Amino acid sequence: RFLVSVRQGAGALRAGAFDWVETGNSAVLGFKRFTEVDEVLCLFNLSDQEQTIEETNDRALLDLLSRSGKNYQAGELTTLGPFAAHWLAAGRHSE
Repeated sequence: RFLVSVRQGAGALRAGAFDWVETGNSAVLGFKRFTEVDEVLCLFNLSDQEQTIEETNDRALLDLLSRSGKNYQAGELTTLGPFAAHWLAAGRHSE
């Protein structure tokens, strides 16, 4: 239910365009979904080890999968825990 609710609340996840994101790490899958007003960066660590990625966020982002509403400052998210998943919202979600 939580994932469905998050997806329904983010226009970019429902109806946004899709583009792959280069993470600089073959163990980390990255893509973004975006509209004119929303953008969500989706990152997935596909391994059982912590992974480092290239700096992918140039602005503050809200992790939509964090029940506590975790915010990341520009450049802060550079490592992902084992099997971690992050849906990071920019635009109106991070303000």
